[in-house]
Amino acid sequence: MLLILCIALGNLAGATESERRRLASPTGVLPPNDSFVQPESTRRMIALIRRIYDEADPRRNPYRSSGQIPLLQALEKEGDEKQSADPMQLSDIKLHLAVHLLQAGRTEEAHRQYERVERFVQEKNIPLDSRLEGTIRNSKALCHLRAGERANCLANHNADSCLFPIQGGGVHQLQDGSRAAAAELTALLTKFPGDLRARWLLNIAHMTLGEYPDKVPARWLIPPDRFAAEDDIGRFPDVAGALGLAVNDLAGGAVMEDFDRDGFLDLMVSSWGFDERDQLRVFRSNGDGTFTERTEQAGLTGLVGALNLIHGDYDNDGFADVLAMRGAWLFTEGHFPFSLLRNNGDFTFTDVTEEAGLLHFKPTQTAVWFDYNGDGWLDIFVGIESAARETNRCELYRNNGDGTFTECAAEHGVDVLSYVKSVASGDFNNDGRPDLFLSGLGGQRILFRNDGPAGADSSPRAASFEARSAVRIRL
Repeated sequence: MLLILCIALGNLAGATESERRRLASPTGVLPPNDSFVQPESTRRMIALIRRIYDEADPRRNPYRSSGQIPLLQALEKEGDEKQSADPMQLSDIKLHLAVHLLQAGRTEEAHRQYERVERFVQEKNIPLDSRLEGTIRNSKALCHLRAGERANCLANHNADSCLFPIQGGGVHQLQDGSRAAAAELTALLTKFPGDLRARWLLNIAHMTLGEYPDKVPARWLIPPDRFAAEDDIGRFPDVAGALGLAVNDLAGGAVMEDFDRDGFLDLMVSSWGFDERDQLRVFRSNGDGTFTERTEQAGLTGLVGALNLIHGDYDNDGFADVLAMRGAWLFTEGHFPFSLLRNNGDFTFTDVTEEAGLLHFKPTQTAVWFDYNGDGWLDIFVGIESAARETNRCELYRNNGDGTFTECAAEHGVDVLSYVKSVASGDFNNDGRPDLFLSGLGGQRILFRNDGPAGADSSPRAASFEARSAVRIRL
C-alpha cells in the first residue's frame, strides 16, 4: 500500500497541472477550472481578428450592413441635396440602403425606406418593372414578417417556434406583422401571379396566423402534401431553451463532444459575424439533460467569427480539440485566420494557432482531420475559397507530432485553386489510406486518391485519373 502511495505521489510531482488534477480526482475526470486565466496566445488571436475586422472596408463586404448604412445614408443625403443628381443612381442608393437596414434588423426603418424608394421612383418617373416592384414589395412583406418574428418567436420562444410547418405554439399570438405581410403579398400576387417568392411567403404568413391551408387563396396555395415526407419520422420540438441552450446568434458551426471525458456530451457553437454578439460559446453537460454555459471559464471570451467548427484530437492526449473556420463568403474581405483551439483537458481551451504553425490568412469554412500519411497523428486539409482575381490555394498541414504542423499541399499535389465549400475524407477504395473529396461552388467536384504509403512498410503506387474528376496525391 505504501509503495502504491509513493508511486502516486511521484506521478503527481512530475505531472503537469492538468495531469495532477486528473490523477488526484477519484474518477479521473477533471472538473471545470474556474481559475483559468486566458493565455496570451488566445488574447493575440482576439486582437488580430478585431484589427482585421476594424480595418476592413465595409463597402467591399455585402453582409456588413451596420458599416454600410451610415455610408449609404450620407450618399443619399448628398444626392437629395443636389439638383443635378442622377435619379437612377440615387434610386439605386436608396434601395441599397433599404436592403442593408433590413439585413441589419432595423425592420421599421427598412419599411419606411422602401416606401421612400417607391415614392421617389414615382416622382422621378423611373420605370418600375416587375422585377423591381416585386423586389420592393416582397421586401416590405419581409419587414412585416420579421417584426412578427421579433414580437413572437424571439419574445415568446417555445418548443414549436419557427419549426416548419408552423403550428401549435409556433402560431403568432401578436398577429399585426403577419397580417400586414399577407396583405402586401396578396396585392403583389394579384398583379404578378407568377411571383414564386411572394407565393411562398404568403403561405408562410398564413401558417404563422394559424390559417394554413384553409385561408390561403386556392390559386396560390402550396398544398400540404408537397411538404409530406415519404417516411414520417415524427416532429422534433425545440428544447434548447428549456435545457439552457437558448442563444440568438447568426449561423455558425456546432460540435457535440465529451470535451472533459466525464461521459456526457457537451456543446460548442459559433456565430458567423465578427461583433461581440458573435461569441464562440461552449456549454457543459450537467449530466441530467441540461447544460451550463462555460464560455468565460473556458477561456473563449472574445473569440468570434466562425462559420464552422471541426473537432479532432491532434495531440493524441485523448481530449478533442477544435478548428474554428473563418472568412467564408466574404471574398477579398475574408482573409481571416482560422483558429486551432487546444483542449487542455479541464474544460478550458487555448488558441495555439500561431505556435502550431497554422497562422494563415485565407477565407474558408471547411476542413477535415485525417491521418493522410499513416503516422498516427491527425493532419489537416483546409478547403480555401478562391474567387475571381484571387489565387487562394487549398492547404494541407502535416502533423509533426510535437504540436506543430508543416504546410505541404503543393508537395502532394492538392493545392487546389477553387471556391471550396466542403471537404470530406474516407477510404473509398479500401486500400487502408484515407482519400479526399472536395466540393466547390459552381459544381466542381474533385476526388483525390491517396496512393500511399499506408504505413512504414508501404510504397506509393502509380495512378491515372482525369483531372476534372480525380487527381492523385503523391506522398
